[in-house]
Amino acid sequence: MKKILILTLFLSTIGCANAFEIVYPQKTTTTIAAPSTFFIGHTTNGETLKVNNSDIPTNEQGNFSYVVKLKDGENIFTFDNGTEKTTYTITKPLPQKITPLEITNTQALTEYDTPKYATIKEDNSPLRSTPVDFGINRLSHLQKGVNVILTGEYESFYRVKLTDTLYGWIDKKYITLNSDAPEPCDVFDYQKSENKEFDVYEFYLRHKVPYAIEENPFKITFYNLDNKTDIFTTRPELKSKLVGYSGNYEGDKFVLKIRKFPKLGTFRPLKHINIVIDPGHGGNESGAIGCSGTKEKDINLQIAKRLKKALRHRGATVFMTRGEDVDMSLTDRVKFANDNNATIFISVHANSLSDTQDPNKHSGTSAYYYYPESKPLAENILASVNKHAENANDGVHQESFAVVRNTNALSVLVETGYMINPDEITKLESSAFQKKIATGIAEGVVQFFKSTDKK
Repeated sequence: MKKILILTLFLSTIGCANAFEIVYPQKTTTTIAAPSTFFIGHTTNGETLKVNNSDIPTNEQGNFSYVVKLKDGENIFTFDNGTEKTTYTITKPLPQKITPLEITNTQALTEYDTPKYATIKEDNSPLRSTPVDFGINRLSHLQKGVNVILTGEYESFYRVKLTDTLYGWIDKKYITLNSDAPEPCDVFDYQKSENKEFDVYEFYLRHKVPYAIEENPFKITFYNLDNKTDIFTTRPELKSKLVGYSGNYEGDKFVLKIRKFPKLGTFRPLKHINIVIDPGHGGNESGAIGCSGTKEKDINLQIAKRLKKALRHRGATVFMTRGEDVDMSLTDRVKFANDNNATIFISVHANSLSDTQDPNKHSGTSAYYYYPESKPLAENILASVNKHAENANDGVHQESFAVVRNTNALSVLVETGYMINPDEITKLESSAFQKKIATGIAEGVVQFFKSTDKK
């Protein structure tokens, strides 16, 4: 019996020693509509792994990202490490024939002979500059109850009249049509006040009308006043650099709050500054999967906890949208930041790529913002991370991510590195590298405030 047990353990050890794992694609039979894709995974103990008799390069940790071209139809890839084989079947769909009818836009703009009247039925409904439900083409985010004038429609969008020459577009799903026009409206009173944190501007209207807040130069515009095309525009005085604002209807009164530039501490510069850290994904949402099988949600949380410590060390009051592996919606993350009166919001993520790209050629940290006021913060954070973590600079980008678009704070999303790059996932899993990333982000926030305070 003892000999049998020893033999079983020996064979089991051999099996583990020669194991390899393919992390992506997740299924051995799948469909990918792209000219190329990649296999990411890892081997153990320096074993040699082949695919269709070609060697797969691995790094010292056994991680690999291997790019393959796809032909139309069925593609067979057999992985072999000398003791076991695994076969993947990837089907690339045949290109669909496009007839002239299919490439012709058969639904042109329909212009109404007389305007239609409607009400916004959901908070945060995007008013867009073009009838496209994607990207940074947003003029404003309208609250429930705002009255709008519709002058036409295009596919799933209504055209919203703002002035005689300016129109916006809103998805039909956000609209409730009304039979009657709203009562005439104007801005009949205006008040300015201030408190410790904000300059407050209150605009009194007869009812809710569309509005837009612009940052450069900073101004607010109300449209459709007197039920015509008149507009009311004002430029509230900015006493310092813009560091966050909010604008919302409270009943029929519109309240604009512009955050004052915070006073920095002498020894702990971020003293009394509220910062919300958002570890991306969580719970059932794993995010990207690294070559080693590590989940992005776990990397994000580990870095976020280190960042919390680094920011507190510099005096900040820090809140985290999640402190453990739980589900959390994008809406709840934004609400959490706004409810905690965040001056700064930092969403922590790790990057991935689409099938057509090569993970071995992409590395580094990147930072994303939506509103121009947040761009300097993104730039300072990225420069600091590059310095402290010595990671490649993957750029500062403007994107319409929900968590950086809907918060009242200065908001940035940081992609700390690429989960599917064999070498970068090794760094992301390292506690030393995570500390450097956290230090870089925290120092970037400090440098943002110090550099902005001098301007």
